[in-house]
Amino acid sequence: MKPSSYFFLSFIFLASCATEYQSSSFTGGYTDKMTGKNTAVVDFAANEFTSASTARDYAFRLAAELTLERGYDYF
Repeated sequence: MKPSSYFFLSFIFLASCATEYQSSSFTGGYTDKMTGKNTAVVDFAANEFTSASTARDYAFRLAAELTLERGYDYF
C-alpha cells in the first residue's frame, strides 16, 4: 500500500471518530434540561477527536434551536 493510502485511511478513521451533532450517546453529544419556565441548561460533551470550538458551536446551535422552538428571540 502506498503512503498516501495510509494517510487517507487514517484521515477517514479519525474523521469518523469525532463527535457529531446528536443527542447524547456513548460518543458524546448534547443534552438540555429546562430549569425554569424560560430557562434551560445546555451541555455538549465531546470526545478527544472533537475540538473545543466545535463543541462550543454545537452548544450554541442547540441553545438557538431551543430558543426558536419555544418562541423566544434571544438566548
